[in-house]
Amino acid sequence: MVRSIGAALAIALAATPAGARSQRLVLVFENRSGTPGAIGLVSEGLGPVLARRGYEVIDGQEVADFQSAVHLARVDPLPAPMAGKLLMRFRADLALAVVINFVLEAAPRSRGPRANPAVGLTVRLIDGAGRVLWRNSLGILADDVRAIDRRASAIGGAVATTCERLLFALPRARASPHADEEIQVTGRRRAGGPRFPLLFPRASRVTAPAAGPRTP
Repeated sequence: MVRSIGAALAIALAATPAGARSQRLVLVFENRSGTPGAIGLVSEGLGPVLARRGYEVIDGQEVADFQSAVHLARVDPLPAPMAGKLLMRFRADLALAVVINFVLEAAPRSRGPRANPAVGLTVRLIDGAGRVLWRNSLGILADDVRAIDRRASAIGGAVATTCERLLFALPRARASPHADEEIQVTGRRRAGGPRFPLLFPRASRVTAPAAGPRTP
């Protein structure tokens, strides 16, 4: 999983002009589904699609910790001042606010047909001024996908299919207007997401004062 995302990201970066980099996109989540692990599932589904669209994706436990620290439970709407703080903190160009409306695994029923996997997502692409540049919503039932796996573990396939269709018309990443910055790779999200680059400010360089005559 991590290797495939890295390969897609390498291709995207190779297509940008020399000395430039792709736009960095930070993901923020709001889980309205009540399903444990829903954020991790959706994160894994979105990552490869966004990398193929050319974005450097920033997603990890540090982002979740930032949301918790600033009490950012709701991301739709994302307040304009908060959008600016979010992009500044992670040295990103854009934010993708992801609302997980429902993530339902297959379930048997005592009567009638069984309940197949279902996924519903809403996304907003937001700039530093809080403006919504692009948006989309999509809900999928396993019945809508002819070749989907209908076993109990099929929810992963349903999430991946939903993410592919949801972001089909997302604008491709452009070259970022900002200078390159150092990146480090975060550990996996505790909920189970993939590894993505997280940005840190460069360490400030302190110039030592010139040595003067020593006082006896």
